[in-house]
Amino acid sequence: MATGSKLVGRSRDGTFRFLAPGRGWAALALAASVATWVGFAASAQAQDTTSGSLPNNQDMVTILQRQQQMLDEQARKLEEQAKILAEQEKTLRQQQQQLQQLQRQANAAPTVLPASMGMPNLGNQGTPYYAIQDVIPVPPTEDQQQQQQTEPAPSGGAAPAPAGSAEGDRPQSEKAPEQLLLERGGVLLPAGQLQIEPSIEYDYYSNNQIAISGFSIFDAIIIGTLDVNDIKRNIVTARATARYGLTDRIQLDTIVPGLYRQDSEIFGAGTANQQKVVTDNWGLGDIQSDISYQPIIGDGGSIPDVILKVGARFPTGESPFDINTKSIGTGRVVLDEPPTGSGFYGVTSGFTMVWRVDPVVFFGGFNFTYNIEQDQGSQFGNIDPGDVYEFFGGINIALSELVSMNLSFDDQIVSSTTQNGDKIDGSDFNDARLILGTSVGIGPRTSLTFNASAGLTNQSPDFAFTISIPMTFTLF
Repeated sequence: MATGSKLVGRSRDGTFRFLAPGRGWAALALAASVATWVGFAASAQAQDTTSGSLPNNQDMVTILQRQQQMLDEQARKLEEQAKILAEQEKTLRQQQQQLQQLQRQANAAPTVLPASMGMPNLGNQGTPYYAIQDVIPVPPTEDQQQQQQTEPAPSGGAAPAPAGSAEGDRPQSEKAPEQLLLERGGVLLPAGQLQIEPSIEYDYYSNNQIAISGFSIFDAIIIGTLDVNDIKRNIVTARATARYGLTDRIQLDTIVPGLYRQDSEIFGAGTANQQKVVTDNWGLGDIQSDISYQPIIGDGGSIPDVILKVGARFPTGESPFDINTKSIGTGRVVLDEPPTGSGFYGVTSGFTMVWRVDPVVFFGGFNFTYNIEQDQGSQFGNIDPGDVYEFFGGINIALSELVSMNLSFDDQIVSSTTQNGDKIDGSDFNDARLILGTSVGIGPRTSLTFNASAGLTNQSPDFAFTISIPMTFTLF
């Protein structure tokens, strides 16, 4: 507060004091100047800050252009990554298909073993026709398929070829699930694989009209009209079968049979002139060799696996035309012993198709055997055994990882035999069989297969069964 020419101020102790006039106005002026300069500086700083945070239009355009360039570059990279991911997905699908094929026949110890589908091998009994065992594989289990999908892709950087077009996709049979299909002719061994399969088969016949191995037909040619009232035949055939994978698509097969045959015949049964004749014989049967080629690899759907095969049978067994005859009773003539071979060459061609529909596998096929006419000497002339038309089909179901069962049907239709151009009455026949089989794994590369068949026609055996033990080896 002012009083006259003095200014009143307040001291630190709270009392009011009078200040000198010149000194007080100087202090006020100084304070006002400081306040003015502080306000001006703050205003200038605020203006500088505001002008720096708001770029002009040209700067905004430059910033937006740079951001657009960055977005375009990121979009381009995302598009490239999408293409790479699509290629990788395609490659993985192809690799999974390849692994699923290789799992069925991988070069490793088998983990799933098939059911026997075996048709008793009539071709090795010296027949004028050619028949092989009916067989079928077991598809991989769910656990095996999941394991395949988690396995790493093959090294080398190259994607596997599409299914059905490459060697790597071809089903191979070193695994036991494919063993019976291998015997049927529906899958091949890979290159360098050798399989040895010993087997034994028993056939029993009790029909008067018998076409086993064509021997009844040829017996009639050799010894004339027969008046057999009752006949029983027991045939035991031991075979050694060798299969070798020449390449991944070509396989060679050779079958060497040994045969024991016993015939029990009763002439004039129920009459005063009844006679019973029992004969037997054993020896080498007719050897046969085949070569198989796989032109088509199935896609696991509508396109089946297809195997083509050609083969030959050689008359290595004892021919009925080379066996002496003997007379029994009044005017009856019989062979000294049963033959073990047919006495004729034969050429076979055919195909087998396989559809895999997990957990079931279907198969079917056709074989044709041309039996070659041969001159059997002046006593018999030219003999032309009938040709054979074989139809077969079946189904296989896996019961577990070690056991499977199957059911199949086989029908062989044989045309009439001719002698010097004339047909022999009753020489045509139809051998149809229903077959039930099973298989059990007994070792890492070995399985035990068993099948039994029942005859469906008069020319078929009453029953037959076969046991085999295939063993696989890797040579290289």
